[in-house]
Amino acid sequence: MAELATPAGFEFIGQSLGLDVEQLAAQQCGCECQGPCSLEASCPCCQRNSLGQPLYDGAGRLLALVHGAQMADTIFECSPQCSCNAQCANAVTQRASRARLRLVQVPGKGLGVVTVGPLPAGTFVSSYVGEYITTEEAQRRLQQYDVAGQGHALLVVREVLPSGGTSLRVNIDATRKGNLARFFNHSCDGGNLELITVRHLGALLPRAAFFARKDVPPDQELTFAYAGMQYMLASLPQGHQTPALGPQGAAAAQVPAWASSHMRTYDVCR
Repeated sequence: MAELATPAGFEFIGQSLGLDVEQLAAQQCGCECQGPCSLEASCPCCQRNSLGQPLYDGAGRLLALVHGAQMADTIFECSPQCSCNAQCANAVTQRASRARLRLVQVPGKGLGVVTVGPLPAGTFVSSYVGEYITTEEAQRRLQQYDVAGQGHALLVVREVLPSGGTSLRVNIDATRKGNLARFFNHSCDGGNLELITVRHLGALLPRAAFFARKDVPPDQELTFAYAGMQYMLASLPQGHQTPALGPQGAAAAQVPAWASSHMRTYDVCR
């Protein structure tokens, strides 16, 4: 399959736009580690993770996925404000992905993304880049897209907060501006990608990052489940309260535990 040029009406961007996800982080302090960040070194960023082990191996692969474990939690990395350097082993998703990908025409689907080389399980593939928008704006755009009869790439991530009874809704619209992750297609069997939310100290909103769920050979299409894995969705109490992110803060609204079928919706635990 031949690689395609930039689709008409779409703009590739390197980082998300809209709500400033780094604004609060710039006012915070990070860890003060002078050597490699690790649990053994009592790095406070590493200690925030619930896995009880390092996040990544020496090759930068997410260890939970290397071992075939299911991921339902937000992961915490070191931040740009930490004393450790930019090559910190606990900041994999904040560096450019080494995954070699190309945009192609997939028979029966339209545009899609395939691998150029192999991707071992746990490899960081890409962040989901687009426009961070409020829930009100997301609803307005969905109506607009429906009226126009066009497809969209509005990803809705619901991050379940530690209390278990509330979740933070984050809307990332990559319909017109985004990166290659905007063209990852849906797979009913869960696909070969795992979408995981990533935070670092002081970040106002989580970022959405894709990792290889399993070993992916060359020339394989990259896919994920738009509605998330059922074990994640089933863990949410029916009718749980979801703060709707807006300019004046979070206002509570009742939402069903199961995602709407016309959105790319993913639920994770923090």
